[in-house]
Amino acid sequence: MVRIRMRKNMKKRKSDTEPQKAADNETFEARVGLDPEACGRLLRAIFDGVPEAVLIHDANGKLIEVNQRMLAMYHATRENVFSYSIERDLSG
Repeated sequence: MVRIRMRKNMKKRKSDTEPQKAADNETFEARVGLDPEACGRLLRAIFDGVPEAVLIHDANGKLIEVNQRMLAMYHATRENVFSYSIERDLSG
């Protein structure tokens, strides 16, 4: 599950109080009023709706997550894409 924390105001306030800090650190799920599962579906829809290929990988180049556009561009499936290597299979 992905949890995203959002801040209402990124600038430091001079009079930052504890209740305000708690409100600033409110989770995305709480802010939009969705349960974590529904929020995950919403974030997945946004991620897959991006018109560019998105690849998330670790420091060794192992793919961790990809969006639908990446699968289409590389003619890959979710079942086999995580065996790909950035260096071996995807660099040009």
